[in-house]
Amino acid sequence: MEKPEWFSTNTVIRYKAWLGILAGLADGFLCNSKQTEEDLKRNLDKEFGLKDGYSTVVLPMGHKISDPPLIPSDTRSQPARFDARAPFFLMVGTLEPRKGHGDMLAAFSRLWADGAPERLVLVGRTGWQVDGLHQAILNHPEHGRKLFWFDDVDDAELFDLYENCSGGIIASYGEGFGLPLVEFLGHGKPVFARDLAVFRPHAKMGVNYFPVDANDTLLATYLQSWMNDVNANRIMVTRPDTSWKTSAQVLISAV
Repeated sequence: MEKPEWFSTNTVIRYKAWLGILAGLADGFLCNSKQTEEDLKRNLDKEFGLKDGYSTVVLPMGHKISDPPLIPSDTRSQPARFDARAPFFLMVGTLEPRKGHGDMLAAFSRLWADGAPERLVLVGRTGWQVDGLHQAILNHPEHGRKLFWFDDVDDAELFDLYENCSGGIIASYGEGFGLPLVEFLGHGKPVFARDLAVFRPHAKMGVNYFPVDANDTLLATYLQSWMNDVNANRIMVTRPDTSWKTSAQVLISAV
């Protein structure tokens, strides 16, 4: 509702109608972050004049893709898509305007033009309003060499990518929580993220930030500096200790 340009017209209309129904019927809301809780309250007030009469609970989010752990890749019979033994940086999320893939592709392209060896792997299905980005990825001169995009990754393969990457990148312009960020930290990987308020609680856990409105040149500078720190093992990462079991317990208690 706050950024309709990021979504299709039908999605915007349906979401507002859905939120209106909830505003009239719901006794409370379960939120995935303090940021989501604040955004929800602001919009319920702005759109429907609803200031009270409902409760909210923020659920702690886990980070493990599977519990018990998934089967290691070396015990599965499947061909490797690319050489995961060489260093690479990973982005996880549907290709859509909000996620900032285009900004990161532009920054990496600048670095590659100067001879940077680092590789970028994108994981996520094609979303909406990204036809230009889709073609830019597939037609990029480094596609298949330093740039990879996989749109059909299952949980087991994603687990391996998290485990083998050098670090994670979150370029989103807006998030309610940003689950890939805590999944990266859960695998002990440093994170490079846009400086959004929702990501700030993780600042001391191994997250480095770049300015919200950084242009290609500035973003490339921040990116190269961060990758240098990653490659030199200068970033300390603290793994989250919240589990999905804890999240479920808080949910049950709230209900």
